Amino acid sequence: MDWIASWSSFMERYEYWRLFQSGQFVHLFSVREATESAWREKLKSLTEGHLKHVKGVDWEAVPGYLHISNFVYSMTEIFEFAARLCQHGIYEGSLSVGVELKGVKGFVLTTDWDRAWHSYYAATEDEFGKTWEIRTDDLVAKSPEKSLDAMLWFFERFGWLDPAIQVLRQDQENFLKGRR
Repeated sequence: MDWIASWSSFMERYEYWRLFQSGQFVHLFSVREATESAWREKLKSLTEGHLKHVKGVDWEAVPGYLHISNFVYSMTEIFEFAARLCQHGIYEGSLSVGVELKGVKGFVLTTDWDRAWHSYYAATEDEFGKTWEIRTDDLVAKSPEKSLDAMLWFFERFGWLDPAIQVLRQDQENFLKGRR
């Protein structure tokens, strides 16, 4: 039996979530960069501009883009939501937080104009994901750090092995404070 279930489509972003009485929470959502047509064109233009020095890229063949800030926000939301459920006693002891990206082979990481971006990082697998087993007290105390660790794991799958962790952490702090 479900406690709460929702399906929504808002401005080309699709999501579905369900919270079961057992405490299992499932949230499926589309990456807005993949479903909102205006985003794709904007990110294609940004990325081509950032990476015009990179030779041999067929920009018309790139299936999509993953905006780093959006990913930071999404991962932070996932771990922060889990931490708040822990604070309310929904989970005790430990819990599993699993995140998967599907249909992303060839997607390229990108960012805004105000950021230095010089390298081409594309997903080489169509899907990848990981589940983290986390003590609830640890998640409540360190939700931003746990989500940052998860982000770094995903960025490695795109081949980005040396991200500017302080910049990502600052983006995350701004997001948590309500500043984008």
